[in-house]
Amino acid sequence: MAKLAKLKVLAFAAYVFFGLGTECAEAGQIRMRAREHYETMRITNKLGTSSYVGFTNTINVWYEEPFRWSLGLAGSPLWAMLHAKSPLESYSSTIRLVHLGLEGKFFPLPNLVNLFFKCGVFDAQLTSNGAAGQLRGHSLLGGVGYEWDLGGIGLAPEISWRWGRLADQTEVVGSAPAIGVHFYHAL
Repeated sequence: MAKLAKLKVLAFAAYVFFGLGTECAEAGQIRMRAREHYETMRITNKLGTSSYVGFTNTINVWYEEPFRWSLGLAGSPLWAMLHAKSPLESYSSTIRLVHLGLEGKFFPLPNLVNLFFKCGVFDAQLTSNGAAGQLRGHSLLGGVGYEWDLGGIGLAPEISWRWGRLADQTEVVGSAPAIGVHFYHAL
């Protein structure tokens, strides 16, 4: 069932970007964006707490007014795994924590500085080879960053924080410094 939901979200994103969004994409309104993170995630349940780290990513397909605001779909991490030195008894040493949802970005002073704030709400799924198996729930994201326009290429370092509740009284809390590279005249 979870795979079907993911496929529906990805199909919708592709439809918007390549179908409905074709004319808008040429005008620079619907965009695909990507960023890389180094994520630190703390997972707590009734057995204790374990920390996982690793490189992850986020892909956005959203409506964008460059250096003003953006709103749309986000998926993270699609291909990355997180690793632990000492996992909890019910988890494996490598997990995948996927977030699919809605994310927004806002520049509060667009004509003065390129500082931005980011927030999101997500459906989350943790997959482990341990006894915990798959746990589903929800997560929230908040972040702050700065974007430079380098002649049509945006360079956007940021820091974000994530909090979520999953099944079996599992809480996930994490932070992630990230870098986004935006090609304003391409994607």
